[in-house]
Amino acid sequence: MPWREKLIIALDVPDSEYALELVDKFGAQIEIYKVGLELFTSAGPKIVQQIHKKKKKVFLDLKLHDIPATVVKAAVAATRLGVYMFNVHASGGLDMMKMCKDSVVELCLRENLPKPKILGVTVLTSMSQDVLKAELGIQHSLNTHVRHLSALALKAGLDGVVASGHEVAKIKSHCGNKFLIVTP
Repeated sequence: MPWREKLIIALDVPDSEYALELVDKFGAQIEIYKVGLELFTSAGPKIVQQIHKKKKKVFLDLKLHDIPATVVKAAVAATRLGVYMFNVHASGGLDMMKMCKDSVVELCLRENLPKPKILGVTVLTSMSQDVLKAELGIQHSLNTHVRHLSALALKAGLDGVVASGHEVAKIKSHCGNKFLIVTP
């Protein structure tokens, strides 16, 4: 995979005008742009279409986490938008992730759409071991939890995970080298 497809620029900005200026500024150097909650909430699906018009790919970083039927509907909508990649919280469970992946595959086959890469979010990088234990009641280590959620995403058939750069080697050794890992 060429380096231009390995580097993703985060468009963590409040409006579409500034986001599109950044896309223009990076020009041919960058192929993939991350659209997160702030930009998607302020600009809506139109920002994805505007980035596509510039012949760029979009990683839709909305971290979907809800009941399986709701996540499936959002995943279908993201797929129809033509995003290159999107993510769901792995802590939503195996059924949620598997139903999401299966529904996207069925949609792509039925409507002849390109299948986006689907990633599971393991543990947010802002989470500490103390928060994991004291607030969420998860008693095993942060590393164990990341490894567990990564394995669950793999079992669900997802393409990879979003995880800290510190966890890449552990995830690769547990899930294999073909399992995609996107790091913030």
